[in-house]
Amino acid sequence: MLSRGFVRSRPRVTLSLVWHLLLPLGLLIILCRLVVFPNDFWWHIRVGQIIAQRHTIPRVDEFSFTRAGAPWINQAWLMQLALYVVYRLGGLPLAILAHALIVTSGYMVVFWALRRQYDVRVSVLSVAAGAAAGVYNWSLRPQTISFLLFGILVALLEAHRRGRTHVLWWMVPLFLLWGNAHGAFTFGLVAFAAYILGYAVERRDSWPALLTAERHVWLPGVMSLLALTVTPWGPLGLFRYVWGFFASKVTLQSNQEFLPLTLRQGDGVLFFLVLSVWLFVLWRSGYRPSWDREMGVLLFVVLSLWSRRAAPWFGFVLIPSLAAALDAWWHPRPVPPGREGLNVVIVGLLLLGWVVSLPWLRGRLPAPLAPARLVSETTPVAAMAYLCEHADSTARVYQHQAFGAYQIWACPRLKVFIDTRIELYPPSLWDDYFHLEWARFDWEEIAERYGITHLFLDQEEQPDLVEGARRSPRWVEVYQDDRAVIFRRK
Repeated sequence: MLSRGFVRSRPRVTLSLVWHLLLPLGLLIILCRLVVFPNDFWWHIRVGQIIAQRHTIPRVDEFSFTRAGAPWINQAWLMQLALYVVYRLGGLPLAILAHALIVTSGYMVVFWALRRQYDVRVSVLSVAAGAAAGVYNWSLRPQTISFLLFGILVALLEAHRRGRTHVLWWMVPLFLLWGNAHGAFTFGLVAFAAYILGYAVERRDSWPALLTAERHVWLPGVMSLLALTVTPWGPLGLFRYVWGFFASKVTLQSNQEFLPLTLRQGDGVLFFLVLSVWLFVLWRSGYRPSWDREMGVLLFVVLSLWSRRAAPWFGFVLIPSLAAALDAWWHPRPVPPGREGLNVVIVGLLLLGWVVSLPWLRGRLPAPLAPARLVSETTPVAAMAYLCEHADSTARVYQHQAFGAYQIWACPRLKVFIDTRIELYPPSLWDDYFHLEWARFDWEEIAERYGITHLFLDQEEQPDLVEGARRSPRWVEVYQDDRAVIFRRK
């Protein structure tokens, strides 16, 4: 019973609440509309299944007939196991939702770190700009966990910058997990090292103190390096993995994910747009950036211009700098309450947008509201089913590399010629792969040398070989659909 004179008032839906909900719900709406591509999801699920069933991590290749038994450092084993468990529990819909929640959480960790210092609108706009730089890297694969871990890293660096001196010790368990989950730990190390270097430059008049009173800065970095030695491959396992990855000529010269950003691709356009916004705000605000904050931004600008794979992490390290400059330029006043009715409508539309984007509703709503499929049109589902049914286990299949990644999961008894584990295959094998794909004058001799019995081709990506096989008297076309075509040796 309420006492006299006391009136229970319902909570108001203010404009500030709208701003707080805009970022997480907006990210979830975009991420839940994801479709799964064949390149880098399915073979990870297969490895996770092997780990779960055998209780051991594969150490040699067992998926291809061209590199069977070759040593293989499968660095992302922990995330592969997690992806498989999620997939087994709820299929692709649950995997997509989990991916959306994890990536969104990574950006929200940075958002809440900024909210301790800046207005909600400054925080939202800064995080949205940083997220835009990484949107082309939001595919479902083990990299998902790196968005959360990188967000935690940026939040820890911001907390240390505000004076919480011992917070950097959390980097040690962070890198212990990261080193067994995904290879982007290398970019995390770069960001951490850039902060330590910038911190030293900012305090260059008292460098001796960095070795004594300020051990909380560099000592966690040393311990984080030691944490990366705790892997199933021993103390030097990850370092051999990184060295082998970047020593591969194919990785650096042919892998599109590691080519420089340009204005000819969407991710390059977004990168240069976000970079231009940051430079413009810096110019207009008169904000004097500190080295411990800007060293990482400058370094990741260079890394992104060298390799597009650095773009999402550039977005993360840019967020705090952009927020500081935007706050200095804007000087925002407190958020007014706004019109409650309009606020309710906006929140309702955001929630409705997230609900209709949930992957369980695929195919049940009109196309503008939600994608019709869970997997992309580039995934050869029907063609793979036909090949798996009609080819025996002795068949040697040459396939598009993305098809190979899907084949590892969909038909594990058929070994692949090549797949998207690019660093595993030597340059000579990649040369043969491309010579076949281009239908070079000696392509049939190459196919004969490898004992290839089937060609499993992407009609859009491999038109030369499709045409060459149709003209050759040695091959017969046994299957065709809108995307894939299969040939069998006569």
